[in-house]
Amino acid sequence: MYWKYAGTQYKRKFLAIQAANGDIRNISFHAFDESLTDINFKNEPSQSFDEMLNERCFEIRDKFSYIKFFFSGGSDSTTVLNAFLRNKIHIDEIIVYRYSLNSKFEEDSNHEVNKYTLPWLKNNLPDKTKLSVQDWGSDYYYGLKTKDSWFDRRNTYCLREILIPNIRGKNFCNLFCGECPTIYFDGSWKTFMHDTDGYAELAKFRNIELFFHTPNFLIKQAHILKRICIKEGLIKSNKELVRKYLRDKPIVKEQFVKKDMKFSFEHLKDKLFNKNAYQSYKDYFRYILSTKINGIPLVQISEGYKLFDKEL
Repeated sequence: MYWKYAGTQYKRKFLAIQAANGDIRNISFHAFDESLTDINFKNEPSQSFDEMLNERCFEIRDKFSYIKFFFSGGSDSTTVLNAFLRNKIHIDEIIVYRYSLNSKFEEDSNHEVNKYTLPWLKNNLPDKTKLSVQDWGSDYYYGLKTKDSWFDRRNTYCLREILIPNIRGKNFCNLFCGECPTIYFDGSWKTFMHDTDGYAELAKFRNIELFFHTPNFLIKQAHILKRICIKEGLIKSNKELVRKYLRDKPIVKEQFVKKDMKFSFEHLKDKLFNKNAYQSYKDYFRYILSTKINGIPLVQISEGYKLFDKEL
């Protein structure tokens, strides 16, 4: 995954924005096999969605000798885990992540994981699957205490950005769910995805595998959502439609719902996360948000770049 401007590829989004020197509309985002943009999204796969779930589990297991599945207990990751368990396909390691600016991981921003995800996994995980808890605390966050460190190591200003430790070897995958495409009606039905759909956080890591990010899955889900929107008189899909029709009931029973706000730091999890920080870090984060690139405040220019926009 990378951003591209004037023929140069960038693994850091902020560096691409800086290089564009205000010409940010001509930045493009690229991910995975570029042939995805050549596929005809109008042709819906004949397989059912459940058949595709099962097939994808076998495909990933056959491809990799070691699978590290990053699990939150939300509707996306619960659907993927249920598919593996239903087909009796082994996952080598399940990883749950928590964050804290003061290394107190029982705080409210980790409520979903502590109350639901970890207890469920400890009682239901197969014996041969390793359970790992990755706690990202003050040592990591205070290592970012210079502006250069932040922009060199991250692609968003979201405080709880996904982090993956480096490990050696090639025949393993860091398995994430990926996102479901959004569909909308603009004279005709179309589907699109942006780098802000979780990809910016993962761009700097290697051996990433996204469960739902295959051409067939993207196309199938888009067509299912199209039929639902037509039936319900909607002109655009949303996450709640995906959860209702394309995902299993989540393990987490009290989810923090991300509202459609302009800035990612307004997510309730981030607010709770920042609430318990030392004042010095709160001041530092305000300093990051006030940063200007080519004279424009960061929060005004960190827009999404499309991965694709296809007609259905």
